[in-house]
Amino acid sequence: MNKYDITRLEQTLRRVISEMGVSRKVFSVRPYSVPESMDDFVVARVGSDVTDTGCYGYCRVYISLFAKNVDGLKNGAKLSSMYQKFMSRFPQSIDGYEFGNTPTVVGDKGDDFNFHSRVIKIETIIKVNQNGNTYRSNA
Repeated sequence: MNKYDITRLEQTLRRVISEMGVSRKVFSVRPYSVPESMDDFVVARVGSDVTDTGCYGYCRVYISLFAKNVDGLKNGAKLSSMYQKFMSRFPQSIDGYEFGNTPTVVGDKGDDFNFHSRVIKIETIIKVNQNGNTYRSNA
């Protein structure tokens, strides 16, 4: 049985999203308070489970794009810009992770903290074992 390091996967996700220029602030959990000047951020997290298929891992990752509301309303222009930057870089294969080529929007809603979020689900294959070594195919 393989042991997959979810923290390592989340760190890779945060780095990749930062490099995309989607937002300068990328977290693994949604912060409940942010500075008043922050108008956007991203939360990149692994879903509730990682499946071990015996030769690789499989999971879902969720990317939540957050944009501060404008005059109490959804900032659709900001969310759209963040979404387009994000989608222009998929599929991704980096550091032993294969982030799927068909990201799916699974939510678009406001929260109680004056932000609106768009949630994207990505099927992900993990080709990295617990030691950080990439699995290699014999093909």
